[in-house]
Amino acid sequence: MKVLIVNVCLRGGGHRILLPIGLGYIATAVSEAGYDLDILDIDLYRFSDEEIKAEFSSRSYDVVLMGAMVNGFKKVKAIAGIAKKYNEKAIVVAGNTVASSIIEILLQKTDVDVTVIGEGDITIVRLLDCLNKNDELKNVKGISYINDREIYHTPQRSGIENIDVLPFVNWELFDIHGYIERGKDNVNEPCPIPFEDRKILSLCVSRGCAYRCTFCYHTFKSNGYRYRSPENVISELKQMKKKYDVNFVNFWDEITFFRTEWCDRFLDLLIEADLGIHWNAACRGDLLNDDNAFLAKKMKRAGCDGLSYSLESANSKILKAMNKRLNTELISTHKRIMDEAGLASWVSIVIGYPQETEETLNETFDYCEANRIYPSAGFLLPLPKTPVYEYALKNGFVRDEEAYLLGLGDRQDLHVNMSQIPTPRLEEIVYERLMGINKSMNLGIPKESLIKTKGKKSRVG
Repeated sequence: MKVLIVNVCLRGGGHRILLPIGLGYIATAVSEAGYDLDILDIDLYRFSDEEIKAEFSSRSYDVVLMGAMVNGFKKVKAIAGIAKKYNEKAIVVAGNTVASSIIEILLQKTDVDVTVIGEGDITIVRLLDCLNKNDELKNVKGISYINDREIYHTPQRSGIENIDVLPFVNWELFDIHGYIERGKDNVNEPCPIPFEDRKILSLCVSRGCAYRCTFCYHTFKSNGYRYRSPENVISELKQMKKKYDVNFVNFWDEITFFRTEWCDRFLDLLIEADLGIHWNAACRGDLLNDDNAFLAKKMKRAGCDGLSYSLESANSKILKAMNKRLNTELISTHKRIMDEAGLASWVSIVIGYPQETEETLNETFDYCEANRIYPSAGFLLPLPKTPVYEYALKNGFVRDEEAYLLGLGDRQDLHVNMSQIPTPRLEEIVYERLMGINKSMNLGIPKESLIKTKGKKSRVG
């Protein structure tokens, strides 16, 4: 049975090439199961529509697999259509949040035949085995499909509790050297490694998220937050160093550092390994406090350049509506400790909650300015299966779901304004305040890049 995995390109005009870690795990599982596998890497090579059609017309496949975030619905729909046009009998399978969050729309409005719900490492192999043996799909847990014009959902598959058992991603299945060469700017600037010397790769140490923000939906929502052992992560880093001489790693998690004990153990092992790797990661905005401030200095010794974390809003009512369970005092302490250790902060905010007014918006920007934070700013983007999306449906902000999904893009673009501020005024305030912070911090970001900053965010001091 011939299998094709498609790496969808969500940001054709973007400059950054991101390593497809989730798809890498799926490709590794399929390969280890012994299936004949090709990869069509649209994102790395930025293939045009005509080039994609040419690829499909020149080869024959039994199964076509792809996955994307839900804002990639338009791309997934188009690729599924092309796959069916040139491989009419092929089974088209979709995964990731586009599959888990809009099952009915994906199966009814596109040429996708099967959706993999949640974690796909085991499910995809069971599905391929089923198709290979011409068995009934109902015997595969964790999928949805159409049977006799009705959507059928099989029982949910439990998540893998001990994710240490997963094999490291086999990057030899991809053009890994192409990713290394084209990924030199996949890092927040200024980077301590000269551009021409950078060898940057990414990995994940966890799955899911420990929290339930009302604007966020992720693939492992029902499986909870799980993390690898520090020893397991160090083993993969050593492999990356040995095989590819990597000198910078992006830890690509929702939350990399969650527990103080895990972080402390990992840092000790990383310092002991002495791999000569710089890195950055994501954490909760209250990870560091005066009791564990030693961790920040240890991070610096271990090669950390900075951490990304969420502010989202400085207004307590909006934070409550987001279910953030954070406050600005905790975040300020965290930021101070990072500054004192010489670590950069990359801080995100979400603009435009229904409770947002000019006063609450300025409160957030005042906080950023006072704490010398140039925020990664984005507008509230209602995503299916979130409380925010249900609000948008109930209040008429989204009327035609497929039309809305086809128009989705990045959070830096204002798609739906549910705030109490008229759209022109909302955008005016955002750009004025970002420009003000930009000038006060002497960052030199041009007006057209104030939101899409290409990595120029808050540095120390």
